[in-house]
Amino acid sequence: MAQVYTAPAYIPRENIYTLFLAGAIDMGRAENWQQAVIAGLESRDDLIILNPRRVAFNNMSPELADEQMLWEFDALERANTVFMWFPGNSTAHTSFFEAGFYWQSGKLFVGADPQYHRYRYLQLMADRYRIELHSSLSMMIDRLLHYGTVPARVGK
Repeated sequence: MAQVYTAPAYIPRENIYTLFLAGAIDMGRAENWQQAVIAGLESRDDLIILNPRRVAFNNMSPELADEQMLWEFDALERANTVFMWFPGNSTAHTSFFEAGFYWQSGKLFVGADPQYHRYRYLQLMADRYRIELHSSLSMMIDRLLHYGTVPARVGK
């Protein structure tokens, strides 16, 4: 069974493939797509999933906000793969910004609902850096289940 660590829990350093669930949270207003990924990958016993989505994002104090951001920075650096999803009805400002750090990293695995307001931008960036842009969350989960890891680049 996959190990799941949710912010701000301590993340042990283990030699296991690690997946960070980057993407829309929108202070808790975005759909909880992270639960679908966790449920879809729970059978993987060779996987650590790092989930930044807290139980409650409302009324975060500046101290808790800092704690959240620092946890995410550390988790993003530790992850083998940054699994990034942009739901159609989200704004995902922070995630959109974070994506910029990972286009050339070799560890970005990205998808977006075609209704996402910046979908065309994601398409152009994905083409530029030869990264497959997935248009379905279930497709992304299936790919991880089938292949175990994700390719750094696609042959375009």
